[in-house]
Amino acid sequence: MTHPPIDNPDQVITDLNKLMTLNLESVEGYDNVLNDMDEHMVLTDTLREFRASHESMALALRTEIISRGGDPDRVTGWDVLADLHQTWIDIKQAVADNNTSSILAECSTGESTARSVYENVLEQEYIPDALRVMLTAQLEDIREMENRVEELEDVYEK
Repeated sequence: MTHPPIDNPDQVITDLNKLMTLNLESVEGYDNVLNDMDEHMVLTDTLREFRASHESMALALRTEIISRGGDPDRVTGWDVLADLHQTWIDIKQAVADNNTSSILAECSTGESTARSVYENVLEQEYIPDALRVMLTAQLEDIREMENRVEELEDVYEK
């Protein structure tokens, strides 16, 4: 779908900074959780993959922000970050309790939050088509992570 060009470069950069911040928060969250996990826990490899995906997305967003003349700055005071921070606290508690189902449920919450933010940005008409392609691909990666978490939840609920 082609969107009419709407000149709003400042808002595009603001949205890209939000997405970059979201992904950086996810990287830090996964780092904190992985530092507390036993190397032999079943989910370690999966969580490392999720962390790497978010890191890759953050780097691509940073590059895009710079290419558009913006400064890659972390967004602060954003209510989504408070919710995401609480999710990471809950995951750390689930790791401490060695509760695989709870870890997966909280990962699902975090990836669902990321999906929602991406979907909201992609609804904006001012997002240029070329950028929309990149963001849609990142959204698909997030959906894939969500699906993997759901599959694992099915395994661990049995």
